[in-house]
Amino acid sequence: MHLIEECRELLGTEFSISLIEDFPIAKNFMDEAFSIVEDFESRYSRFIDGNKLAELNSNLNKWIQVDDEVYDFFELGKRLFDQTDGAFNLCLKTVLEDLGYDTILSFVEKKGSENLGIFELREDNSVKFNKELDFGALGKGYVVDLLVNFFKEKENFCINAGGDLFAQGVDENGKKWRVGFENPLNTKQVIGVVEVDGFALASSSGNRRKWGINNEIHHLIDANSNRPNQEMLAVFTQSKNAFWADAYSTALFVSGFEKAVEILDREELIEGMLMDKAGRFYRSKNFQGEIFFN
Repeated sequence: MHLIEECRELLGTEFSISLIEDFPIAKNFMDEAFSIVEDFESRYSRFIDGNKLAELNSNLNKWIQVDDEVYDFFELGKRLFDQTDGAFNLCLKTVLEDLGYDTILSFVEKKGSENLGIFELREDNSVKFNKELDFGALGKGYVVDLLVNFFKEKENFCINAGGDLFAQGVDENGKKWRVGFENPLNTKQVIGVVEVDGFALASSSGNRRKWGINNEIHHLIDANSNRPNQEMLAVFTQSKNAFWADAYSTALFVSGFEKAVEILDREELIEGMLMDKAGRFYRSKNFQGEIFFN
């Protein structure tokens, strides 16, 4: 058995897969795995014209029937919208574009609409929304879960979608996969480590892509103001699946520190660790890992 690793630029990030396997088998497996990611990106990227997301966004203010996959996005989106008092919202495509995170990556802010996105769903798989959708807050986690299911017969692997991660088994040295918690103030350092085996991790921080006159703009938007949340430094989440970990890391970040603590204290789906710019730190009871400071 050997460590087979491959990275590709997908979903706006470096998407990497590590697999402990015989090489000829792993190569074919890798190609099939990345095709799952490519298929998802082709359907739901807001940077691709004429795809499934674009078709959804052509039906503003109408009740439309959607498939189970999209309905799952809306169900989790509604759960997080309610828990965050509206700070988390799926209807942010136009807001992100107006802030400069547009299809040409201009990073030039334009005057945007102050109207808030509203979305609704019914039990018959129908949804309605008044502003264009962006699934970036939960899409990477969803794809990681698709890959975990694809890899279900494999014993040892690690899937990393730019920080949204799931690992199982052991690495090439026979040890559990060891993952660092990145320091949001210095991306070359870690503030802790955790051994991952059979659960997902995700993180959110505004430090990776910033722009504006004073670098005050990033992509983690509080939908109540349609502006980036400026209170938080970083959020780290852990869950049994990456879909929840990914979505909740964003939701906790855009909620602000006190609301995020409140959500973590009552939500059983996830564990989390929070850091804000005022120096406050919080770690939920069952959050796993070693932290290098008190």
